[in-house]
Amino acid sequence: MLRACRLFATGVLALALGSEMTGCRERLDSLRGPSLSRNTESAESPVGSLDASGAARLGALANDTAIREQPSRSSRVLGYLRAGATVTRAAEPATGEGCPGGWYQVAPRGYVCVGRGATLDLYHPTLQAMSLLPRLDQVLPYPYARVLRSTTLFERDPDTRDGLRDLGPIPLGSTFAVIGSWDALDEDDRLRHVALLTNGRFVPREDIGEVPIAPGNGVRLGQGHWELPVAFATGKAAKLYRDAEGEMLAGDSLEMGQAVRLSGRPKLVGTERYLATVNGAFVRDREVAVAALRNRYPDVATGDRHWIDVDTEQAVLVLYLGQEPQFACAWLTGPEKVSSPSITAIAFKRVTLMQDELPEPEPGRQARDQAWALELETGLVIDAESNDPISSRQVDRGHIGLAPSDAREIWQWTTPQLPVDWQAVAAPMDETARTAVVLR
Repeated sequence: MLRACRLFATGVLALALGSEMTGCRERLDSLRGPSLSRNTESAESPVGSLDASGAARLGALANDTAIREQPSRSSRVLGYLRAGATVTRAAEPATGEGCPGGWYQVAPRGYVCVGRGATLDLYHPTLQAMSLLPRLDQVLPYPYARVLRSTTLFERDPDTRDGLRDLGPIPLGSTFAVIGSWDALDEDDRLRHVALLTNGRFVPREDIGEVPIAPGNGVRLGQGHWELPVAFATGKAAKLYRDAEGEMLAGDSLEMGQAVRLSGRPKLVGTERYLATVNGAFVRDREVAVAALRNRYPDVATGDRHWIDVDTEQAVLVLYLGQEPQFACAWLTGPEKVSSPSITAIAFKRVTLMQDELPEPEPGRQARDQAWALELETGLVIDAESNDPISSRQVDRGHIGLAPSDAREIWQWTTPQLPVDWQAVAAPMDETARTAVVLR
């Protein structure tokens, strides 16, 4: 068991994510938080006690604090608050039935039960420790780290002041968001450094490192932007080619995922099929994935409805508003080609989603804390891929992993919009108001 030393806040992390990211170590070094237990002698300032309008707030204590449509545990879940978040609330509870501290209406809609999952005490240690809010304007909402060597996961020990207890091993390669950092003493009084995860657990900082961020490959479509079809290089071997009297000569190499505008005119040279680009060069068909123009549209492509066309054969997806394409990108990881097309929809939209509970659910299986997560009704998740594939796309049946900047673009575009201070929002009951997803 570890005993956490008492710490003083030294400021929060100034997130600098994306292509200008420095080292994960430096970013983690700048994260500091208060003691895990409440210090009554020198309490921190209350977290978000009043908003600009002077309204009262409540704070979330559970990793997923439910916001319900009506003040009842049987009512539909509208969304979730993350532990440490605060949200504007009504001054008085709507009712106390089935809830020890009362059901409070919160902004912009719904009710939260004050009790084990939420508090009116804005000095609560959980709110102090986990007050780093996601940066929705950045490529990733938090700093992300990856397990570099065999290590251990910890959680707070409720039986001791500032104590942590061992939960078991973390799989090598697991990735997660980091929202705080503490110094701690182990049982031999050796100084240790632990990083705080979004689910309130801890991992030794010396055993984690920076997550390489894959550059985005997505392109905006229509209204002065690119037009379909668009090709994306699928590996390091992709090149541009020049037609020299029927012989294709290799030219410049393409970066993995690099987008190229196509003219739509293919050419067969021997057994190889080449696709013409708008600037007169060619790409080899087997070295690219193509987001093509559709000649038929599904039933969901009406009016200005948002829907996503997922081509599992090409490993690309296109955002549509009715029948107008808006954005296209290739994925880094995703499922194999589906046997038959289907139509589903986004069921939940989350800032982050802890996929595969830590510690490891089965030997060798990595855990992931996925940013910009869109949960489909089928269970498939579209999110930001936290590992940069080295040379080719990877197969993953459970999720479609995109470059973080592309995942954020899609997450922001899809409906519904995430209310301020919420961690997750459920899709509306009206199916026509949901973002549909066509898998083919």
